[in-house]
Amino acid sequence: MNLRYLCALPLVAAALLSGCGQKQANAPAGNANGEKPLKVALLIAGPPSDHGWNGLAHDAVQKLARDTGAQVTEQQTKSKGEIEAALRQFASNGTDLIVAHGNEYGQPALAVAKEFPNVHFVVSSGRVEAPNVTSLIYKLEDATYVLGVLAARMSETGKAACIGGMEFPPVASTFYGFEQGAHATKPGFAVTTAYLNSWDDTAAGKQQAATLINQGNDFIFHNADAAGLGVFQAVDDARKAGKDVWALGSNADQSAINKDVILASAVLDPTAPLEEIVKEIQEDRFQGTKRLITMQNGGVTVAFNPALKDQIPADVMKDLEEVEAKIKSGALVVKQSG
Repeated sequence: MNLRYLCALPLVAAALLSGCGQKQANAPAGNANGEKPLKVALLIAGPPSDHGWNGLAHDAVQKLARDTGAQVTEQQTKSKGEIEAALRQFASNGTDLIVAHGNEYGQPALAVAKEFPNVHFVVSSGRVEAPNVTSLIYKLEDATYVLGVLAARMSETGKAACIGGMEFPPVASTFYGFEQGAHATKPGFAVTTAYLNSWDDTAAGKQQAATLINQGNDFIFHNADAAGLGVFQAVDDARKAGKDVWALGSNADQSAINKDVILASAVLDPTAPLEEIVKEIQEDRFQGTKRLITMQNGGVTVAFNPALKDQIPADVMKDLEEVEAKIKSGALVVKQSG
């Protein structure tokens, strides 16, 4: 969800290759029924190597290419002008589905969609809709609420911090979910929020996390894409220096990035919604709407780091499981901000 431009990356299962322009995945000439494969474009605003927000979208469209034979093109953008130009270029070259992965793509996609009524647009984490535009609203707050409970139960200092890339409404809302969980557990628990004004500045992420750790915050939750990798580095440094501090990941299960410091992650999965949308397009029943993806319908989960699960006391884990069950049943409704 950042606004930094990188050259387009090929959508292949092998390692990412650098290069300029748009890159396509190899796709078969048609699907099992001999029909022409869909042309799908993915716009992301950061590197798939973030192992989080952008990487999830990259992996999801890779799977589409493998499973449906879709011809997929991926491009990264940095500015509003580049976003609109990319949207218009894809829409005018016969692309069937444009997946614009980030809240910042909402208004540009809405504007371009009016000019191309036969092209389907999906805005991840968006709040827009039109006959040919649908938004996927990931209620990550369901999972960040659980992480807030975890932090409040385990913190020794009574203080935790949230670090965001930019102050976009969906990001702020995930922090609001974290605060709800923490305050429901301990009303006086302190949650500090900071923004980096960048999605890929790992040095800034590391510096901000180090500052917050020095201020006594012993749980650090990030929603900062690639910049979050710096957050993990700061927590790792602090633990090696003897401080009892933990990191919490976002969007993807990030525990593999550093198995020694990432206790749990709030996870979303764009794969099933995108597969359903492709099916709708193929069956000519796509409808532009706002689609809420939640813990109740299985699109949002909490992933605990298996290497560190024994660090969570049994009574705390039991409470976390009970909170998750309440959210899944609808007995507990986590609020979204804005």
